[in-house]
Order: sequence, then structure tokens, then C-alpha cells
Amino acid sequence: MPTGLLVHVWQPGLRHEVERLTEAGLLPEETLVVNLHEDFSKNDPRASSDLYSLQTFEGYESGLRKVSDDNDANIARYYFEDKYVLFVMYQPGSDRILFADHLREGKRYKRSYFDSENLEVRVSWFSQSNQLEYDEYFTNAGRRYLVDECPGKYLGRIKAYDSHMNETVFDSRGELVHYWLTNFRSELVENSILISEYAFMFDGLQKLKDTNNCAVIYTLHSSHLGSPHRSGSPVKSELVQTLANLEKMDALVVLTPQQRMDLFKLTKATNIEVIPHAHPEPSPVAPDSIREHGLIVMVSRLTKEKQHAKVIKEFASQASVNESVKLELWGRGPLEQELRQLIKNLDMEGRIKLMGFSTEPLREYARAEIALFSSQYEGQSISLMEALSQGCVPVSFDFKYGPRMIIQDMINGAIVDMNDSEDLIATAFRLFANPELLNEFSRNCLLSLANFSQESNANSWAELFIKIKSSENLGNHDSSR
Repeated sequence: MPTGLLVHVWQPGLRHEVERLTEAGLLPEETLVVNLHEDFSKNDPRASSDLYSLQTFEGYESGLRKVSDDNDANIARYYFEDKYVLFVMYQPGSDRILFADHLREGKRYKRSYFDSENLEVRVSWFSQSNQLEYDEYFTNAGRRYLVDECPGKYLGRIKAYDSHMNETVFDSRGELVHYWLTNFRSELVENSILISEYAFMFDGLQKLKDTNNCAVIYTLHSSHLGSPHRSGSPVKSELVQTLANLEKMDALVVLTPQQRMDLFKLTKATNIEVIPHAHPEPSPVAPDSIREHGLIVMVSRLTKEKQHAKVIKEFASQASVNESVKLELWGRGPLEQELRQLIKNLDMEGRIKLMGFSTEPLREYARAEIALFSSQYEGQSISLMEALSQGCVPVSFDFKYGPRMIIQDMINGAIVDMNDSEDLIATAFRLFANPELLNEFSRNCLLSLANFSQESNANSWAELFIKIKSSENLGNHDSSR
């Protein structure tokens, strides 16, 4: 049986990061990376051509006219005669295709994902109202091995197929993971400590704990609270069962002390641990010649919970206070066109810019003097730490969770009342009016990352493993695993 870490990589792209960390000596050489999708898609004899529908991107683009985007080199559109039928997003700086959206009468009905050889390995299907309905996964020989009828949800039907297209149906993701680990990786699970990045999988993993003599640590990477995401808000529906069983868990790991306290008040459970995300060693702050004075940035997906529209409207209302201040919004998302129109309607196109996706968020923070954080909720904002690492001063809503732990109010940044966009923008403008205070905050940013080192993170996890092993009957469990 191999020792080291058992790493379950749900997203294949994360494998490369695990391998990089192993090569750098930050993970044990014995680290074993396993992937549900790889295990379910192996043993593919391609016995019958009737079972396969192999598709390539070249097959999709054949006969179509390609038009490159004038403003973004990573985007191309394809036309059949005069009809717009295909939108393609490339990986920045390469010919690798990230995805292709298929359009019918101007509406997306299908999104295709491709591997490095441009073979279609995943297809997402959408309704007339552009809602994701289900996902299909294919081997690189074209065999369908998984159909997820509840994408983005935690309960719902998922169907798996073996190499002879025999079907197995699961009613939840927990059931799917239990089946996978029991049938494909049982020798690794036995006497081990598992970490579940998906706290909602309690049903399947508790069954695994009972049948495979293992311990399970659950983690939460976001707020457990539903709308409006404040004290007294209901628990998210997908976490109701999980939190009802919290005291049965070996441990639940959250990212901030504030969330642990909220969960303790809700459940009275004492097995909640706080282990914040680690941040890499801070890179040097860009010299003043690179930092653009008067620049504010927001780096995040353009989605409802980030509240960009609220920030844009308030920036426009206070813009005359300092006409040299600019706001850049970095990221993509479903609200992009809506926000673009809002900026145009407010006649702010010269002051507020939608910049698109950034492959180097640290660079954007290094260029700016202030970063705004207007989320409705987070688990622990990585972007906040990235801003601090570049000496970019954060001004943030007091959302749950993260700002109180990362920002020392009026020392390395500023925290304003939740949803008080007027104060958020006014604070940013006031800091520009006091460059000495802004520079002091910037210098203090780097000092505040010491508590989030990789060493501190690793030590916290090691202490938790030892604690759980001492209280569990895990046989000859190897503490290095």
C-alpha cells in the first residue's frame, strides 16, 4: 500500500498543480493523485462502434467561417453563411480551446469542452432560458461514461456507465463518491483519514467511514448561510443535513474564527477547527513607477454576489470628488453585458473599464493603489490576500467571512458596514486625498500575511491528523498518509 498523501482531484487540471508542488518538495514524493473521472473512464476497449460518438473541434468548425474578436485575441466566432453558430474561448496565449458554445437562433444550447488534442470530453446542455440542465462526460475514445443530471446540485440523479454501457444510478454525489472509493480505491481508504472538500457529501462518506474503517474530515470553503448571508440567515439548503450531523463528524474545518463561532452558536458542536488558506510568500511590491496612482481595481467573477452594479453606481455618483480616479473591473461572468450597458448609461466609459479575464491577478493588484471587495459572502477571500501581497490597500464590506481576519481596520485597509456602498467609495476617495495614510496602509499590507504561511497551514493540518488518529481506532494507520 503506498504511503504519502491520497489526493482526490475532481478537476483534472488540478493534477498539474499537485505534481508541481510534489516536484518542488512541498508534498511527499509518495503523493498519489487519483481522479474519479479517470477511474470511471478507464478500461475502454472500444468493442463496438455503436457505443461511441467521438467528436473533435475540427469536426465542429468544418465548413464554418471564423471571425476573430477585435478586442480579445482569446475569442473567436464562427458563422454558417450569415448565422452565428459557434463561440470559442481559447486559453490565453495558446491555441488550446477552453470551451465552445453552440448557438441556435442566437441562444446557447450546448457547451463543449476539449482535451489537449481537441477531442470533446465533456458536453453541457442548456434549456431555452440558458439554464444548465445536465452534463455528459466522454472518454477520449468517445464513450459516454457519466451523465450528471444535477450539475451544481448535491442531491439528484447521476448515471455511470462501464465499458459495456451497463448503467449504475446514484441519487446523490455522496453515493457516487462512496461507490467510486469502495470499488476503485478501497485499499487506499482503509485505515486512512480522508478530507472531503464537499461537506454536503455526509451521507456517502459516513457510510464509507462505517464500512472501510476510516476517519473523515469535512471542510467548508464558503459561508454556510443563505440569503442575506448575515447573522440569523437560514442555513443553505444543501448543508442542512450536513450541519444536523455535525457532532457525528471527526472534524469540520472552516476558514475563519468568525464562522466557527457562528456554527458553534447554531449547533453547539465542539469539533469545529479553523485552518485558514495559506498564501505563497509575498512577492515584492511593484515600485511606484509601476503602480498607477488613482487606480482602483476589482478582480472577481462578474456575478450577482459580487455586487459590481452597486459599486459602479456609487462610483459614478461620487466621481466628481476626484476626476483622476479610475476603476478597473477584471473578470468575466454572466453579468458582463449588463454591467457594460450600465457603465454606458451612466456615461462612465472613460472612468470605469471592463478589462476582461486576467491570467495574472497579482499584476493587476501591483498596478493599483486600492482594491474594492463588495461580496455578499465568502469563505475566506483569496483575492484579499493577493491584494495585500502586492501592497494594494483593500477597502471592503464587512461580509461573512474573511475581512475581519485579514484586514486590520485602519492599519492595512478599511472595513465598512455591509452593503454601505456610499461609505465604500467615499473611503476610497478619502484615502486618495491622504497619500501619506494610503502609503502607510500599503506598507502594512505585507506585514499582515505572516499568519497565513504555508508552514503554519501545514502544521495546523498535521496537528489535526494527530488529534484524530489518537481518538480513532484506525488499525495500523500510517500517520504520514
